[in-house]
Parts: sequence; structure tokens; C-alpha cells
Amino acid sequence: MSFSILFFPKDEEGLKAHFKYDITLKFEINGEVIKTLCSGREAVFSAIYLLAFCSASCEGIKELEMRSGLCTTFLSDVEQCQSAKGKLVTDFGSIEPSVVFAFTKKSDKVRIEVLVDYEIEYYKTFEVSLSEVAKSVLEFLESVVSIVGDDKLRRSLEIAKDIATREGLIAPSAEEGFKITVDWVGEFKCGSKRMPLLYSGVRARRVLFSGIVDPLSFASELINLALLTEESREETSTPVPLAYRDWFREALALIGTVGKKKPAMILTLGSFDPRPIFVFRDSGEILLVSPSRKTVARVPAKDIVPAVSSAVLDVVGWLKKWDDTEYPVYISKEKAISMITDELERIKQKKA
Repeated sequence: MSFSILFFPKDEEGLKAHFKYDITLKFEINGEVIKTLCSGREAVFSAIYLLAFCSASCEGIKELEMRSGLCTTFLSDVEQCQSAKGKLVTDFGSIEPSVVFAFTKKSDKVRIEVLVDYEIEYYKTFEVSLSEVAKSVLEFLESVVSIVGDDKLRRSLEIAKDIATREGLIAPSAEEGFKITVDWVGEFKCGSKRMPLLYSGVRARRVLFSGIVDPLSFASELINLALLTEESREETSTPVPLAYRDWFREALALIGTVGKKKPAMILTLGSFDPRPIFVFRDSGEILLVSPSRKTVARVPAKDIVPAVSSAVLDVVGWLKKWDDTEYPVYISKEKAISMITDELERIKQKKA
């Protein structure tokens, strides 16, 4: 393999004992070997960030930080992700010698610059396959995290793997179908009002949507999507707003349909950067078309309600933990939660 990361000590007890203080990392890049003593946690977090970067550049790291609640990469002089250059700079928490890596994505390759502060400065550049870097980083992370058992590291790794799977860098499991993920981001203030924020990803093999959402709007649209699967529901169509006409033409082109076909509904999922997903009913299936992602997904109607139920219950769980009492749309938090759960329960009863 042209890129690999090895860690020492390799035994479980030794790694657990040293991880809180320092571990030795050995990087092998195109036959060149670079060894350094590193802070254990910083090294692992840097590797997690690298996996997110390989998947979706700096946007992947921004998503990782928002979903995990970490805010280190964009606040540090060493750990930097430069969007304009598509470059991640990190030192893996190196102590002795000091080693700084700069990773630059170039299509299916990664350019790696390495600066080592030995007595005589060492600087070299390498070019490695993107898939090899991602594979090696993932193997390193899964090995270390499984041993040290740190919940924050485990959660951050789960998010990075989710991003990598969504972006096609990691193959999804064979059984994976329609999936909706929900993570707490925080809140923002507008005047005297506070609004909770979630980060969601929606995919069916390929990504349909990812971004920051308003929890109540997000849950409401998902419930409407679930309602669309009711067999007794009459065929309906939704007028396409002028703002979405160009998106709609692109959606029709993606599914090879021209003319007067209209969507059954349009999803924006409460996004703060609304890019519509056009929804069509088609012979027991739901056709989801995301022109912004150039993605078309056919989802069996029976798979919609379980995914929606799980996601909506996640939303409710996060809202219950939120410490405010009034939602920004002048209803109480309890009322908002009650509206969502009552509607979800009605759908479940119909499907029972």
C-alpha cells in the first residue's frame, strides 16, 4: 500500500496506558517512513478529520464539526482547512519531531506535503490515490478507537464514516436503503428568540440532502412524505413555484420525462439553504429527485414510514433536551413536540 498509518504500542493494554499521554505513529508514504511521537487523542481526531476531508473536502470537516459539537480545526493555527485551495493542514498532535502534513485533493489523487522539523529541515511531496488514503486512515481509526473505547472519538468516527459512505468513498452495506440521520448542532438567537438547529442527511444509496434544518419544519415535511405513501390517498400534484422552475426542468431531465408531469410534493426539509427534492408516486414506489445533487432514488413506499418514524423520534428527543420553553413560531416547545408525535402516531396506526 502506498499510504499507511501504524501505531505503537500495538497491544491493547499498552495502547490504553499510553493513549492519554502519547503514542508513536509511523507513516509510510510511497516507501518513505516518517515516525513521530504524538498526543494520542489529537492524532486520532486529526485522522478523523482527514477521512472527512477525503470524502467532502472542507465541507466534510465543517459538517463533522457541526454534527459532533467539536470546534477545533477552524480555531487553530496549525489545524487548518483551506476551502479555496482544497487543502487540509494538520500536525496529528506531533511532539517529537514536529511534523506538519498538508493534504490537497486533486480528483482521485491526494497530494501530500510533509514538513519535518529535524535538526536539518526535511520537506517532501508525494501523490497517492485518494481511495488508498481513505482506506488506510479508516483501518487505523477503527483499530485504535475499538481499543481505547472513547465515546467522543467513536461518535466522531461514526459521523466521518457516514459522510464517507454518503459521498461514495466507502461502499454502503448491502442492506442499507433509505436512511435519514439527525444530529444536534446547537441554536442561534434572533432578537429575543432562540431557535434550535439540527443537521440532517437523507440518502437512498446516494445522497439526496445534507444540511442544517429547522427541527419543526423538517419533521413536518417528513410526516407529509410518510402520508404520501398511504394507498388510499388520492393522486395529487403540487404546483411548482417560480423559484424552483429551473430545478424542476433539471429534475425532469434526470428522469427522462418531459411535458406536464407534476410532482406529488416538493421537499426542502426546513433547510436554511433550500434546494428542492421533487417527489413523485410511481407504482408502489416513491421517486425522489434531487437536481442539485444530480441524484434519482426509487424507494419502496413501505421503506418510507420506518425511516421517517426513526428520524422524527430523533427530532423529538433533541427538542426535549433543548432548554428553552418556547419555539420561535410562538408555540410552546411542548406543543410543538405534541403536534409532531400525535401526527406520527396516527400514521403508524394506519400502517398497523
